[in-house]
Amino acid sequence: MKKAIIFDLYGTLIDIHTDEDNPLFWQQMEIYFGYYGVFYDNLKEAYDQAVRYYLDKESADYPDIEILDVFNKLFMDKGVIVDKASLLQTATTFRLLSTDYLQLYPYAKDLLGLLNKSDLKVILLSNAQSAFTLNELKLLGIDKDFDRIYISSDYKLSKPDKKFYEIMLEKEGLDASECVYIGNDHTTDIKGANGVGMDAVYLYTNCSSPMDEDFDCLHKIIPGDLKALIEIAKKWTSKV
Repeated sequence: MKKAIIFDLYGTLIDIHTDEDNPLFWQQMEIYFGYYGVFYDNLKEAYDQAVRYYLDKESADYPDIEILDVFNKLFMDKGVIVDKASLLQTATTFRLLSTDYLQLYPYAKDLLGLLNKSDLKVILLSNAQSAFTLNELKLLGIDKDFDRIYISSDYKLSKPDKKFYEIMLEKEGLDASECVYIGNDHTTDIKGANGVGMDAVYLYTNCSSPMDEDFDCLHKIIPGDLKALIEIAKKWTSKV
């Protein structure tokens, strides 16, 4: 008997495209930092170096970082001190300017609604940044659809690291055999879940990388149609 359905987010429930390589985006961010009296000849290069600085400080096999630390370093390196609210505003601006589109996949709300009517726990376990993701969950109206949210930046490690899954299992009082993980990346989502003994469902979406090797899962849904997943999910629910 399954007790919890664990979701990946981007590429699974949310269809998103960001472009952090666009020169215009970095020109706009340079203007933004300039409002604070912070000037870089090459902000993208400074940003990449700051990301690497914090990644190198982490010891996990699959580390993650807190993006607010990166932005804070960019300010501090120029002798400017800003408060938490300014860092969050910087993160919001960064994400807004780099995002081409952001939307739910069709039937995402229907799937979550079905599961929320059941006795199953609905949990989010995502490689993401809280400073971006929490706002986007609210924007798309699914922030209340999860019993608990686990975001990699909060734990400084990411999928497929077993420790990330194990932290969630321990906090939720769950055994891996009681869970199903749903994701769109076979190397991080599916193999990561399998690594702790968790069943998984794979969705091949427009955000998925090519399937370059075979892997085990309960279902492979190609293309990643959430309407098809709803029919499968009905079998997991104790009441509909």
